[in-house]
Amino acid sequence: MMKHVVERFVKAIDLNDHGTLFAGQGSSWMVEASFLSAGAAVKGEHQIVCRCIQNLEFLLPIPLGTLIHMESEITAVGTTSIKVHCEASSVLDPSHIYIRSDIVFVTTDKEGKKVPHHLIAE
Repeated sequence: MMKHVVERFVKAIDLNDHGTLFAGQGSSWMVEASFLSAGAAVKGEHQIVCRCIQNLEFLLPIPLGTLIHMESEITAVGTTSIKVHCEASSVLDPSHIYIRSDIVFVTTDKEGKKVPHHLIAE
């Protein structure tokens, strides 16, 4: 399965009271970046919802003006679940990993009941 990339610029509205990226905003961006990988895999044939965020780690503070590169990739699939690993790093120095997490999505029908996605693990 292919990797998906999202880039974000940290603006003043994204900061916490310490002047670094607010964890809630960073979490939201990670889920969004991961959603792209899961959504591309099911090709619009199913609805997907976030089931859980696993091992969310904020490894380094992210200051105002930072350009963040988020890369996500599917790492496992179950019958209805899709596990995506996502890392956020500096565009200027990719060795600076700011955030990483595994995010699990499930495929559902229009009523919100889990349905099989028929993806095959690679």
